Amino acid sequence: MDSQTPIPNPTPLTENIPPQNPSIETPPSQVYTAPHLENPPPPKKPFMFSKILLPIVIIFVLSAATAGTYLALNSKPKPAPIVSKIAPTSAPTSTPDPTANWKTYKNTENGFSLQYPQGKLVEISEKNTGKNSCTEQKGVVDIKIYPGDYKKSETETHFFGDLWVNISIVDNVEKLSPEDYVRKACATFFSQDKITSMKSLQIANNNFLAIIYKNVMDQQQEVIVPKGNKLYFIHGFSSKLPNPLFDQILSTFRFDSP
Repeated sequence: MDSQTPIPNPTPLTENIPPQNPSIETPPSQVYTAPHLENPPPPKKPFMFSKILLPIVIIFVLSAATAGTYLALNSKPKPAPIVSKIAPTSAPTSTPDPTANWKTYKNTENGFSLQYPQGKLVEISEKNTGKNSCTEQKGVVDIKIYPGDYKKSETETHFFGDLWVNISIVDNVEKLSPEDYVRKACATFFSQDKITSMKSLQIANNNFLAIIYKNVMDQQQEVIVPKGNKLYFIHGFSSKLPNPLFDQILSTFRFDSP
């Protein structure tokens, strides 16, 4: 055999490969788990709130309470507003007119009228009339009113009814007031010892002079109404005066013309 010179093996290229230590092994990565606590402690309050803000809040609350107490003790209570209670007003009730259904007597010759009650025995006479006590003037009408069940006797000479009204008219040439006429023309009859009362009144827009005087046995009433140059004497006779029936008849007295 031919002797051959052996070819040396080329030296391998050296690379930057870290040396490997086959005896050291890298342990597997492990995850740490914190232990679980059954009752965890409460979180700690921040230092700022516990040390600074809490005292400020307490001071503010105490100051507000003190101020409120001071105002409550020193403030004057305001008076409660006065509420006026207005009672409900009921509709006005009209008083019934007692003369609404009365009958009317009208004297066309002398221009006046009046009313008298129904349900009464009424005698009206324009002829056989009495005379005025003051002037001796004969009346223009007599109206005698009796109770409804009154039985009048034919021989009766005195009046026993409810009311006797006599109306007479006298001339008033001097146009004296009723008061002056009574003092001048009737001074003897209407003497001070006879007159019980004398007053002026107005009924149905008519001015009256009402005189209550004493007669021999009773009291009588004379009402004088002026009209132009005449005076109307309305004489009322009854057992007791004032008589409400006479006042009601006066309230219906009217002149035909103003």
